[in-house]
Amino acid sequence: MIQNIFQKDVVIFFLDDNYVEEDNLCAFCYGGYFYEGSLSDLNEKIANVKNNLKLEEWMPIKWNFSEDLKNFYKKYWNVDNFDQKWKTLILRSKEIRKELIQQVGSIKILFSAFSTNKGQKVEREWMVENLFQRIGLNMNPNSLNIIMCDFEHEKSETKKVLEEEYFDAYYIAEDYYSGPLKNKGAFPSLSYSSTYFNPFLQISDIIVGCMANLVKNWLKNQNIDDFVKEIFCILKNNFVKQQSTGEIFRYGIISQPENFKNFLHSKGLI
Repeated sequence: MIQNIFQKDVVIFFLDDNYVEEDNLCAFCYGGYFYEGSLSDLNEKIANVKNNLKLEEWMPIKWNFSEDLKNFYKKYWNVDNFDQKWKTLILRSKEIRKELIQQVGSIKILFSAFSTNKGQKVEREWMVENLFQRIGLNMNPNSLNIIMCDFEHEKSETKKVLEEEYFDAYYIAEDYYSGPLKNKGAFPSLSYSSTYFNPFLQISDIIVGCMANLVKNWLKNQNIDDFVKEIFCILKNNFVKQQSTGEIFRYGIISQPENFKNFLHSKGLI
């Protein structure tokens, strides 16, 4: 059985995470996408977007153009007047993120969020279990399915939860509608890469970054930035959905508490 799965075509779910903290509330967010097509084609699309935007192919695009990202660019971008070039890039960051998301084509998005009061136990296990179960339901058993995560430090709590839940999902999967992931053509363990070097994870970073922004607005019950709305509306049709109704909650988006759905509805997004 194990020997057979390694002879199949490979499909990868690219997974990222985010943490939101507002006042006395916090939320953990996990999500990502399957790409329905050739990864070489997707790689070419991403490279073409960067080239058309006058960027170099190696340049990572993320939801947040942070100080860490700036330092990465500074290390590899051999240009004069770096600070001015970076400021210009920041001014174009909305255009860059939007264009990349618009051009990636057909993807299948899954997202899970769990919110609670700070200081209380955060049931990340529930959230990750529900995400892995839905990833399993959308795996193609005729392919080798790999879940690739953004890099996690060996001793991080996030990695511990992901590894333990994936072990359970792969071998046991009690109460999983998908059944054990080993029967769905899944790879026996999680894989890891870095958003800075992996162009496919850059898509996940933008997806989860946008969704984490919406979660933050939900926790604060505040209005949503127009750019976040715009990106969500581009992504919306790509969430896994119930085929007959088009419903994305409980299929492509899983949240606890469930009133995240009511919040998005009240803002006219679903």
